[in-house]
Amino acid sequence: MKVYVLDGASKIEDSAIQWGWSQMPAERVARLKKMTTSKGRMMHVAAFLLLSYGLKEHQIDRKGIMLAYKNGKPYLANRAIYFNISHSHDAIACGISKDECGVDIEKVRPVSDKLLKRVCSQEEWEQIFSAPNREEAFAEIWAMKESYIKLKGGSVITDLKKISDQIKKEQAMVHVLKQQGYGLCVCSFQEKTAEKIIVTTQQIQSFCLKEAML
Repeated sequence: MKVYVLDGASKIEDSAIQWGWSQMPAERVARLKKMTTSKGRMMHVAAFLLLSYGLKEHQIDRKGIMLAYKNGKPYLANRAIYFNISHSHDAIACGISKDECGVDIEKVRPVSDKLLKRVCSQEEWEQIFSAPNREEAFAEIWAMKESYIKLKGGSVITDLKKISDQIKKEQAMVHVLKQQGYGLCVCSFQEKTAEKIIVTTQQIQSFCLKEAML
């Protein structure tokens, strides 16, 4: 499994974002038009560009992307490959795998004891308070929980404190990938390894320019 990470999405030039918008599947464009913030629309277009960049490395052309949905999760209808996307603040993570996966990236930020008590198990609580950086430790644990939920396709989780137990019970494989300023995690039932690939805004812009010339 490969996890492509773009930090600084807002720095992508407008021309690249506009081109990306013009290349998105019609159903995605329809969803974006319903969004109320320009930042949200921009992040979703940037996520599509990152996905297209990653698929190109897997020899899949963006023009052949056909999306279908299962449990609310988009996947490639015409390819035996799966993907999952997450974004937080100004960063985007895109996991591409031969098996279903869930990816989450979370900005490291202050966290209250009230929130910790609501979502963390006793073991996680102790792990956070024994860590050198409490906020970073929580971001990684939260990303782990979210990546599992996304792997399951949005299945209802009644108690967030029990997610770690469910992961162990179902023998899901969790990969915590270090990313400065963020918690980043990918979860799968099959993939034993996960490789993080940093993608710069310059690489995205060069990709757009080359693709536009085809």
